[in-house]
Parts: sequence; C-alpha cells; structure tokens
Amino acid sequence: YNVARIHSPIKRKKLLTYLNKIRADMVFLQETHLTASEHAKLWREWVGQISSSSYNSRQRGVAILIRKTIPFQIHRTVQDPEGRYLLLMGDLWGRQLLFCNVLRGKILAHPGYELVVAGDFNYIANPELDSNPKQKACIHGWARKGVNYLTDELHMLDLWRTLHPEEREYTFFSNPHQQYSRLDYVLLSVWLFPLLIRSDILLSTLSDHSLVKVTLQFVAQQGGRSWKMSPSLYKGCSFPCFFAATVGAF
Repeated sequence: YNVARIHSPIKRKKLLTYLNKIRADMVFLQETHLTASEHAKLWREWVGQISSSSYNSRQRGVAILIRKTIPFQIHRTVQDPEGRYLLLMGDLWGRQLLFCNVLRGKILAHPGYELVVAGDFNYIANPELDSNPKQKACIHGWARKGVNYLTDELHMLDLWRTLHPEEREYTFFSNPHQQYSRLDYVLLSVWLFPLLIRSDILLSTLSDHSLVKVTLQFVAQQGGRSWKMSPSLYKGCSFPCFFAATVGAF
C-alpha cells in the first residue's frame, strides 16, 4: 500500500485504525517518508512486529507490519539503505517464506524460500486492461525487467489479475495526465498458489493509491477443511494457460 507520506499523526492514526478494521495480518507500506526511528511510531496494540528500510524524512521508505497473532519467526532481514526495498526471511506455520516489500527497487530470490512480493512497481503490465486511457506498457525499464523476472524466471503469479482475468480496476489516478492505472501488485510463488482465497483492490481516501488486499489460507488456519480450487481461476486464459505450460514440472 503506497501511503504517500505518513508524517501526520492524524493520518497515521487513521491509517492504522483502518488496517486494524479490515483485519490486516501483514501490511506492506511504501512511501512512508519516515526515518528508522520514526517508523517506531507505527506501533499499535495489534501490531506485533515492525521492520523497515528508510532513506530520509522526505522520500522513499518501506515498512512491513505483522499482527501480533501471526507467529512469523524472522531468520534474516535485508534492508536497502536507500529505502526502496525490504526483505524478511523466516518461518510461518512450517513454511520457509521470503516477504519482499518493493518501492521501485530490486527483487532478490533466495534458495529454499517461497516468495511473496508486494509493492508499487510504477509499471503497467497490460495496457489494454490496466490503464485508462491506454498507455504504453512500461514507464521504467527496470520495472519491466523486474516483473518479467518474477513471472517468467521465478514462476510467480500476479494474484489480482489471475483471479480477475478480464476485469478493469486501478490502483492509481494521475491528475495531471487524467489517467487511471494499475501500478501496485502482489505476486506469489506458484507453489503457494493453493493457499490463495481472494484478492481485492480497496479504494482509499488516505492516499492517491488504492490498497491491494490478498487473503491466504495456511494449513494451520484451515481447521481440518479440505482445500478446493476457486472456480474464478477457470475464467479467461491466465491460470489455465499457465497450468498447462508448467504441469510437466510435477
């Protein structure tokens, strides 16, 4: 969620109240514009862990908030000194996971960890569906390379687009250009895909970006229920084509 600066105590309070209200268990914030010590101001009763990468109080900054009821054990933290990305490697309900919060920064994979990436890529993946009026596919070359690396080389899925193959929703509105765009993404390793329940874009009055919400159901949370594939995955060609191309790997 690109929060577009949270210096104001009033805005921070509204933001954290809203995140608690929607029962966010893990929050990826971009453009916090907070220093390392100022990120401590994000602590609330429901927040159990805060990790961050800072640059200065005027630009960049990313943070990951973890609800205190989520038993994520951090093995290693990688912080970008320029405040563009943050990596958390650890264990959650028996799975080795790498959470990457990105603000137009590099994305690193580590062997043995399943990858979850979220952030503001400032990138239009599909001009036909992800911008209105239509715009060229790429704003920055690194963004195109980064997203292509995730989807092609690391076999990650753009979760919202996978579940909504033909829909048009946007996460950002540019007033100078009078254009809507989907620039914010959550991507997941294909091996984690069976955990996916839903993905939604939530409108927000706190920022010029909308929040992308993803719901995952881990085994420890399922209470003995058997997993079933969501029927929405069969819509369009995105997931069926991906499955057909990769099923041989099993």
